[in-house]
Amino acid sequence: MSNRAYATFALLLLAPLAGCDIASDLIRVNVTGSVDVDGTAPAAYSLQLYSYNDNKAAFDTSYCFDSSDGDCYGRVKVGELNTPAQASDGGDLPVEWDGEEFTLSDVPADLLYVLVATGDDGSVICSTDVVGFDERTKVVTAASAITLSTDEGLDTFTLPRPVRLVCDAAATEPDAPANEPGGDPGGDDIPAGDDPSASWSSFQITDKNGGAIYADATSANATADVECNSNFPSVLQVKATAADAAQDTAFLRIQFGSGDAATFRTMEVPIVGGEIDQSFSLTGGYAVVQLDFDENLDGNGESYTVSFCDRADPPAQEMLVLLSWDKDDTDVDTHIFSQGSEVAYYSLSQPWGDLDIDDVDGFGPETFTSKPGVEGNLYEVKVHYYSDHGNGSTVATARVLYYDASTGETCDITASQSMNAYEWWNVGVFGPGLACPN
Repeated sequence: MSNRAYATFALLLLAPLAGCDIASDLIRVNVTGSVDVDGTAPAAYSLQLYSYNDNKAAFDTSYCFDSSDGDCYGRVKVGELNTPAQASDGGDLPVEWDGEEFTLSDVPADLLYVLVATGDDGSVICSTDVVGFDERTKVVTAASAITLSTDEGLDTFTLPRPVRLVCDAAATEPDAPANEPGGDPGGDDIPAGDDPSASWSSFQITDKNGGAIYADATSANATADVECNSNFPSVLQVKATAADAAQDTAFLRIQFGSGDAATFRTMEVPIVGGEIDQSFSLTGGYAVVQLDFDENLDGNGESYTVSFCDRADPPAQEMLVLLSWDKDDTDVDTHIFSQGSEVAYYSLSQPWGDLDIDDVDGFGPETFTSKPGVEGNLYEVKVHYYSDHGNGSTVATARVLYYDASTGETCDITASQSMNAYEWWNVGVFGPGLACPN
């Protein structure tokens, strides 16, 4: 028997039993399935069985907003499951392996379950997979959960899809490709163009929903009305109108820091119908933002500028990750690993960082922000194409920005990857103490 004979798996019990207990004399059912690992297979896997009744605090019913969900139990917060079920003899549920296929036995019948699986191997880092979510909404419903019934003599249930994991040895160096910064003003702040109003009919920076206007640089350089503390908004929105409606591409230029310590980054942004409506991220600390029609600071096509914070202000957070993609009605997920735990759609918050949303219907952005006060962390960034909803491949773009308090350096990396459904993209490992990949 392979090392997987020592594996443990996690099945999540959802529906309460009306008028009965989980007792050793209940009819038991076998559950069979397989594991599909992208990367290095772990020596063992992890699983526990959790009762809905014993773990109600781990279910977030705020996701049950769609009436089509039917009987909705919410989204499982995996990190808050803490009362596992046991086999009929009081021990762990038995599991047997035949290659990549497993049989989990002694499972109580007539119950609804979700399978929560991950690796159990200290030498590799694995994602977590949850089988039993609705594939489109990621909430657990009566229709999506695993139902084990003894009707018509059923004694074995086969999972509707493989357990999908990505597992790799923990990396120690950044490996994302970098876009070279464009246009260095040589120690001074980014200058405005020779005639900014002739290039840009409007230029505003707002909150990510477009409701609050932080700065209007349509007719003059502006300073953003944003406090530079732990409440600094991690995601901002550029809203602008090009004077020439035929323009279809622009560049967002960002200066981090000031004087000789300043660094610069440009990111290409689309112009649609003469308009820009683009998300971007800052950590806080001194920054200057500008639009341009090319990557060169040559006086032609540059907008007025928007500055953030004072020159002496450090960033409020050390790490930001902004994920977006180019296909409507698709679901791409952000996964961040650090300190032996993970931030993802099933675990939006950890003591070291938070994911703002899980976008399940296209484009993003999804934004990870480290917690204010957390310093010196390493963050492993992965992207998973969870479901294409039948719409095919997409190009995912990850923007990673981190600040090293010990050196005062801000590193800003943007990388893209074409992805098919269920594929994983290992973006890289980032954080203070690691050289910026550019």
